[in-house]
Amino acid sequence: MKKGIVFAACVLGLAVSASASANFKKTYCGNVEYVGNPGNTYPHLHCDKDFVTYSDTKTKHRNLVDGQGSKSPGCKRARELVAERPYAQIPNAAAIDTAVNLYVTGQCQ
Repeated sequence: MKKGIVFAACVLGLAVSASASANFKKTYCGNVEYVGNPGNTYPHLHCDKDFVTYSDTKTKHRNLVDGQGSKSPGCKRARELVAERPYAQIPNAAAIDTAVNLYVTGQCQ
């Protein structure tokens, strides 16, 4: 029983540390700060080492890095973004699709 608890704690610790140490910009956004459109053009995905945010407009944002695990608020937003594709009209929509799908695969399983 004790071994099982210790094992579970180690696995949980590795998952938390992997998420905390991930560089989202490099891992999910091709090491670019803005995906889809340049920073002053909307919509776009804004990426940095510790956040990924989808912006419809200058004031309407969806933060994807919010909590951990498949049931976190950020993963819920990421899945909604994939389903809704509010950016579908832009020429570079596939780049946002790729980045968000990589994020869901890497952070929301």
